[in-house]
Amino acid sequence: MSGVVWFDGEDYIKQVIETYDALKTDSRRNSPEDSAEYEQWALESYNAEVEVIESYLYQHLHPAQLPPIFDRIIKEYDYDVEEIENMRKELEKYVAD
Repeated sequence: MSGVVWFDGEDYIKQVIETYDALKTDSRRNSPEDSAEYEQWALESYNAEVEVIESYLYQHLHPAQLPPIFDRIIKEYDYDVEEIENMRKELEKYVAD
C-alpha cells in the first residue's frame, strides 16, 4: 500500500474498483435505453462513479476537512470518462495485489 487509506480501508477500495469495472462490461448496458434494466444499470454505474470519485478524493483529504457543499460539488461535477479512469487507476495504488 502506498499511502494512508482514510476512507473505509483497502477492502472497501478494492470493492469500489471491482464494482466499477464489473458495471463497464455488464450486459444491461446494451439494453434499450427506455428499459428498466438499462435504467437500473445507469443508476448503479452513476453510483459506482461517485464511489470512485469519493474514494479518490478521500485519499488526499480526510472526510471532515471539506464542508458538505464542497464535497457535493466535487462528487457531482461532470467528469469525463478519462478523468474517472485516471482516478480508478490511482485507487489501485492503495490495494495490495
